[in-house]
Amino acid sequence: MVVKQYPYQLWVRPVGANAVPNQDGDFTGSASAVFEMISACRDEMNGKGQSITLEDQTTHVYDFLVQLPLSCPDIKPGCSIKVISSGSMVRVFGTAKQFVRGQLHCQLFV
Repeated sequence: MVVKQYPYQLWVRPVGANAVPNQDGDFTGSASAVFEMISACRDEMNGKGQSITLEDQTTHVYDFLVQLPLSCPDIKPGCSIKVISSGSMVRVFGTAKQFVRGQLHCQLFV
């Protein structure tokens, strides 16, 4: 049995240009109505309650970390995302909080 590094699909619904974050860090404003598949991925639940520091220096306890290949396009905070398995089951549904492009892979905090 071969283990796939990125067995799932990341679908993104882009956020509108006039969207602003509310008190919870979720973005409000216009968004596209259509999700687009943009990359293969894998997801990890944040079972330890770890937090990240966002660009505005606020801290946020994220729910999921989505690992992506370097070929993935940048994802703006506030975009709605969903991770879908090969059986069309939605594994993760949420809002992108932070996108980090690393040396070996990219990370999306949801």
